[in-house]
Amino acid sequence: MNSMAGYRNRLVHDPHMRRLYSKLRIRSGFAVGIAAIIFCRPPFHWWALSIALAGMAIRAWAAGYIFKNKELCTSGPYGLVRHPLYIGSFLMGLGILMTLNLWWLAVIYLIGFWPLYTLTMLVEEDKLRQDFREVYDAYAMRAGRWLPRWGFWRYPLLSGWTWERFVRNREYRPLLALAGIVIILFIRQSW
Repeated sequence: MNSMAGYRNRLVHDPHMRRLYSKLRIRSGFAVGIAAIIFCRPPFHWWALSIALAGMAIRAWAAGYIFKNKELCTSGPYGLVRHPLYIGSFLMGLGILMTLNLWWLAVIYLIGFWPLYTLTMLVEEDKLRQDFREVYDAYAMRAGRWLPRWGFWRYPLLSGWTWERFVRNREYRPLLALAGIVIILFIRQSW
């Protein structure tokens, strides 16, 4: 058991590993995007776009609450899960791949996303635990990492969201990217 704890400790605390997760997360996203552009062929499954839109809605909802690197956010979607931005990103990617009718790439995405983002979440939680100590520990007991812990929820889900925070957190960028993808798909389908 000590060897497993030591392995997890290295994965979470080693600065080289932290940089590696960040690079992998960004580069793998580009790789999946390039593969999607190369292999996608109409007909597209437009119903699956609703999954990507749900992911964007979750990201927008979360971005309107959080003061990144300034305070521990525990309201809105953060009252349900500790990482709603990552969950929103996951749904956006999955929805886009399903819309493109690339089921095999969606499976690869699922297999790769889960462990990479779980490690990223562990690193982020470690930093938050250092910054906020017991407050974070109590919060982590109430809000799940990937899935909500409904029995513990007690924060308002809608009050406190601001457009200013949404813009300051630059969430308009994924929104514009998603809109651009939809426009490209409409053009591609009409070729």
